[in-house]
Amino acid sequence: MKKEDLKILSYLAGFHLKKPDYDFKSKTGKLFNYVSEVTDIDFEILDFEPNLILLRPKDKNIKYFQFRFDRHAIIYEDTAENFEGFKTKALKILHHWQEINASARRLRLAGILRQIIFTEEKPLGVHDSILFDNYIKNIKVGGKNKQITVLVNYDYTRKGSDYNINLTLEELMGKKYSLECKLDINQIDSDGSKKIDNDKVEDIFNFSEKYYNEEFFSDLNLD
Repeated sequence: MKKEDLKILSYLAGFHLKKPDYDFKSKTGKLFNYVSEVTDIDFEILDFEPNLILLRPKDKNIKYFQFRFDRHAIIYEDTAENFEGFKTKALKILHHWQEINASARRLRLAGILRQIIFTEEKPLGVHDSILFDNYIKNIKVGGKNKQITVLVNYDYTRKGSDYNINLTLEELMGKKYSLECKLDINQIDSDGSKKIDNDKVEDIFNFSEKYYNEEFFSDLNLD
């Protein structure tokens, strides 16, 4: 695999409150109108659960879009036009949320996730699997492998930075092969010391881009 062959399918931003907003449904009108304006997407509103609302595009050709809103958080995912374009939209939505909910000005968690496709070319090897042949050792399973998922959660505490990273690698080995990755970089303010405000959120976004471009590939030992 080569770095230039990787393709980012979507970006996802998550912003979580310190305390639940039990009056969150009263804010849906202003927030959803603004989301539609920023993303230029016409969507339908689904009350999925008593405390969860989803926005789904009416255009079925829009594959990578979701907006989740509940008493704890907003989750916004969109297609990967480019990182700066997504960051601008996500921050605009966050700032508007803060205008109608003051408790969102200091967050418990903020992060950005990249959904990346590594390859759709079936590999050759002992197990016909990139994950088995390169990362997983001493597991002897019978039968034909159908799916492998590897999740690694680690702290990034290098170069004066302190982040929480979740890395998920998923390999599907059916009729259609694919190896995809989810790279989730976030900060969690568990004790109030990190003070995740707007400046810190932008730092998290910028760090995630820097890490992806400069260190991620070597951390997977794929140089």
